[in-house]
Amino acid sequence: MAKRKKGIFSRLKTVFASPETKQNLKAQMILADWEAVYKDLQAHPLTQAKVINEQLLVTTNETIKRFEKKLDGFDDRIVKLEERRIKVIRNAQEIPLDYLDEAQVSKRKKTSKSDKKETPSQIVQRVIADPHMSDQEKEIIKIIQKNKEIDAQSLAEQFHISRSNGSLKLNKLHDWGFLSKRMVDKTVFYRIKDTNSVA
Repeated sequence: MAKRKKGIFSRLKTVFASPETKQNLKAQMILADWEAVYKDLQAHPLTQAKVINEQLLVTTNETIKRFEKKLDGFDDRIVKLEERRIKVIRNAQEIPLDYLDEAQVSKRKKTSKSDKKETPSQIVQRVIADPHMSDQEKEIIKIIQKNKEIDAQSLAEQFHISRSNGSLKLNKLHDWGFLSKRMVDKTVFYRIKDTNSVA
């Protein structure tokens, strides 16, 4: 009898309940249904495969980030190795690289009137014929001759290297006396030096 009273009492509550209470009860029932569906989905084999795939994706992304960090350091290492290569060549005196010596460059500038004048095409031929120039340095000179002038960013894009590495290569060729440079806004453009136009 007590159970009947409770059952009748709870039904009367739902019948005479306020609209808010009815909405809350409805929402609770919908939520309970969704929880049951969610449990069924979690137990489904495809859902477990999705979880595994998500874990693989996270692990793969972390590995790629680690590789990117290591690869970012390579540009700096290449620049340092390039600088060391020049020093080793100069110190070993395997080849006469007098154009690497800053004193020789400044001496050339002072005595430029007595020096033989070179056209850009003669400079290109001299660089290409030089057995001590790397293939990449020769290729850079050819690209500059073709395009008339180039900046570090454009060179970096063509050779798939960093902008700083491209700038280093262009500055090196400039220091050796093969290139002249001009600045437009904040961008430095390099072109093959024309000693005929230098006074």
